[in-house]
Amino acid sequence: MEAMQVFSIDYWGGMNARDQADQLVSRSHAQVEGGWRQFPGIGVESPDLLNIDYDPLGIRKRYGSASYQDLSAVMASGDSLVAGIEWTNADSTTMELIVTTTRILTNASGTWGAINATSGASVFAFTGAVTKASLVPLDGHMFIFTNGTGNYIQTTRNGTQIDPQMVSGNVYTDAYGSGTHTITGTWPTASHLGAAVNSRLCVGEEGLLIEYTPMLHESSSGVWDLAGDGAGAFHVTSGEMLFMTNYVPKGGNRVTDEILVVGTSGGIESTTGFEDYDRLNVEQGAEGVLNHKCYCKGNGWLIYLTRNKNLQGYNGQEVIDFGARLRTAIATGPLGAMDLATSETNAFAMYLPEKMQAVLWYSTATTKVNDSAAMVDFKMGEPVPGEPQRSAEARVRVVPWEIFNSADNDWFIHGYVKSSAVIGIKANGTTWTMESGKNDLASVPIEGRWKCPIINGGAPFVTFQKQFIRLNLRVSQNGVWTATIDEYFDGESAIGKTWDMNQYITGAFILDVSLLDVDILSTEGHVRAFDRIDKRAESFQFQFKNADADEDFVLRHANLLYSIGAQVN
Repeated sequence: MEAMQVFSIDYWGGMNARDQADQLVSRSHAQVEGGWRQFPGIGVESPDLLNIDYDPLGIRKRYGSASYQDLSAVMASGDSLVAGIEWTNADSTTMELIVTTTRILTNASGTWGAINATSGASVFAFTGAVTKASLVPLDGHMFIFTNGTGNYIQTTRNGTQIDPQMVSGNVYTDAYGSGTHTITGTWPTASHLGAAVNSRLCVGEEGLLIEYTPMLHESSSGVWDLAGDGAGAFHVTSGEMLFMTNYVPKGGNRVTDEILVVGTSGGIESTTGFEDYDRLNVEQGAEGVLNHKCYCKGNGWLIYLTRNKNLQGYNGQEVIDFGARLRTAIATGPLGAMDLATSETNAFAMYLPEKMQAVLWYSTATTKVNDSAAMVDFKMGEPVPGEPQRSAEARVRVVPWEIFNSADNDWFIHGYVKSSAVIGIKANGTTWTMESGKNDLASVPIEGRWKCPIINGGAPFVTFQKQFIRLNLRVSQNGVWTATIDEYFDGESAIGKTWDMNQYITGAFILDVSLLDVDILSTEGHVRAFDRIDKRAESFQFQFKNADADEDFVLRHANLLYSIGAQVN
């Protein structure tokens, strides 16, 4: 019999449903004398995982959400929450603002209430019902773009009342200066797409036209002119316009390098200028985007969901496929389960800068509201311009998330990042602090699982001549509960064994805790456990999971001992 071989996992990867499960080991490990060596910083990918996040020590069950605010008392009857943001006005007052179907809610005064109309005598109400909104801070104002018949673009400076709407002849007041300016041009209504590019205001509808103004202090007749001296010109996009945003490529200068990015039904388009000779550039390889809120901006990439049930990234120069590993060759997998009709309405995205993660929510059925999400983790490094996709995938981890019992538990329809928390919005008027607690929506259990790739010991055709000896696991001490480990032999034909691992052990050394002779010891803040496998097979897998409420885990390290060439008696 050959000497004992060792396969260890020190770096944890994301999901890969695209490649064969027995080929994933070679993406993260090299075969060496005595077993396998993992490439530094390259995580081993899983063919099947759910609700996993990354801890400095390993992988963990993702965090849940806790109750933040119930806004039903300040909402109008029949209202739904639509979109939200935290921003700081010209007086350095930080506040939250949430758009509903008919109102604008804010906590500028310290408590939540509805913004008043310009006169301050009554609550402001939109003319038409709002289902889509974009919130754009500029010049110490918050510009509020909404759909809905008769709705003009609205602004607020102090967060307590609405300024005169963006209509020709109305007066606009500088937040940082002392001047007032007359608004000119025919401003559109029901325009929920807006962006600020180099202090220039851009406006769009779900059509083909983009209208824009001169830069903030460029015009003598008024700050916001849509007519005269080339202002109010437009670009014609190649597809139906679904989102627009400003974007500064990584390493660029915000003053000189900021561009306008437009997501259309045909793909991604961009422009670097607003002169008569400038045109929108169509980005090669970009797929049609999903809706007006399906994108977020990370450190070096704009990440978005597509109508092809995919996940792509754009860096101002090129497009990369982030979702390939969440799809199989026949478009199944987590992203393949997307219901397009429902997701076109509800899907949205957020970037969590402290975690260096993009999270993109979508629906898998007409009866579900954003029951699933794709998380893209950049902590190991972002792709660099021109880098081959397989090379970038070695660092960028993708993970599917979902909410348990999604038929009864709608998830968020929008969210925003506060200075102290991440807020998720539900249409019913409740808001939640994300990234907190061990349950979704305070009480819904989270199922977290991670399954290792098929380990054939580098000898896939040596039938029944591998002796799998021992599986060692190390977890952080998280509480007095267990995680379940399933062992699989020869692909996924059968589960060979299931055992439970205690996540917190008070004694220094405890033997025979489980029914399967698992030895467990506790030292230095972690728990170590092993199972004597003692089985001959072609290949081996294990799955680590916990699906109970109020419980989590941090899996730090795993290694497998085996030998090749064992004799069959």
